[in-house]
Amino acid sequence: MPTNSGMTLRYSEGTPYAAYHVAHTKTQGGEAYEERNLVVLSRREILGQEQYMNRFCPAPLYKRVTADPEPAEPEPIGWERPILHVRIGLEGDNTLHIFNVHLKSKAPTDIVGQNKDVPDPKPPPFAWRTAYSWAEGFFVSSMKRVGQALEARIIVDKLFDQDSSALIVVCGDFNADSDDVPVQAIRSDLENTGNPALSRRVLVPCEQSIPESARYSYLYHGKGEMIDHLLVSRTLLEFYGVRRSTTSCSPMSRLPSLWTRSTLRAITPRRWPTSTCHSWGHHLLVGHERTVHRVAVAVIGVDRGERGREQHRPIR
Repeated sequence: MPTNSGMTLRYSEGTPYAAYHVAHTKTQGGEAYEERNLVVLSRREILGQEQYMNRFCPAPLYKRVTADPEPAEPEPIGWERPILHVRIGLEGDNTLHIFNVHLKSKAPTDIVGQNKDVPDPKPPPFAWRTAYSWAEGFFVSSMKRVGQALEARIIVDKLFDQDSSALIVVCGDFNADSDDVPVQAIRSDLENTGNPALSRRVLVPCEQSIPESARYSYLYHGKGEMIDHLLVSRTLLEFYGVRRSTTSCSPMSRLPSLWTRSTLRAITPRRWPTSTCHSWGHHLLVGHERTVHRVAVAVIGVDRGERGREQHRPIR
């Protein structure tokens, strides 16, 4: 069976993205993840990539209080999905830092012994034995989601320590609205930190330029929700303009057998008139019949910058 990244390339044949450079998350064996693989396609050269999962934010210890049987000791609550960091080379010796994320969903994490079908549970979604066990599963998922956001923010700040004018975009499926804790943690608005010295480190959500009536990336029971975001540094925001299109008229609509569950938000840097920068962090549901592969994708294409690129140093 082909890997997710291979499928992504195959499904991009015949589109403007077929010849793009590719970076994707990898297992310890160096292969693409079978599910929830993160992919970045770039028209410009990819200078390097890293992925982070509990590297800068160790898994917190937590003892489940509704598990049956009750655990003897607290257990680590680690993230299930890495953060993909890709460095894109721009003209003018600039570097664009892409952080592609897929934060934990709001679906409750399993709690041992707390579904009705124990000891032979049916596949999720299953019925919970008690409301408070469901609430604990929901709480554990929230810890994972906010923990991933915290690690992303730590990495972003380490970049700002190296270059206060870094070109940064954090994009993907946050499984959270722009005012929810995970997105707020990554944004770190001045109103929340209360420290004017951190104003240049704020990340700005690009959807604020979209009319509120159209500001959604996911339809759930007929209701639009904005769970996919593009958060950009203030230096990158200086080049920002917006062009809105729906999946039905976007270049990606030419991909065969592919459905995107979101409208696309396409960015056009104002000061790079000959370039385009298309980016989204939505799920692509790729496959057929019983085989469905979920891939979070960001596509980047930029031509020209104005700042000198500083020597890259590994984030430590």
